Amino acid sequence: MRWISRTPDQDALGLCLPSTSEPEGYKPEKAKGNVKTLAGKTTASREMEAGYLSAREAQEMAARIQEIVGK
Repeated sequence: MRWISRTPDQDALGLCLPSTSEPEGYKPEKAKGNVKTLAGKTTASREMEAGYLSAREAQEMAARIQEIVGK
């Protein structure tokens, strides 16, 4: 799901992402340490930067990501 609002009085982006990162589901992801939990009355925050890349910039970024992850 995504929600984008660009109006004279609003400038916002909302995303809803799945809680697991791979298709195997909850239990395998938890076993791999990819599912995090918080104790009661605690908080967590994350930051995301969104923007636009041209086709050339997207190819360069994909190459940089491949270098980082080594695939």
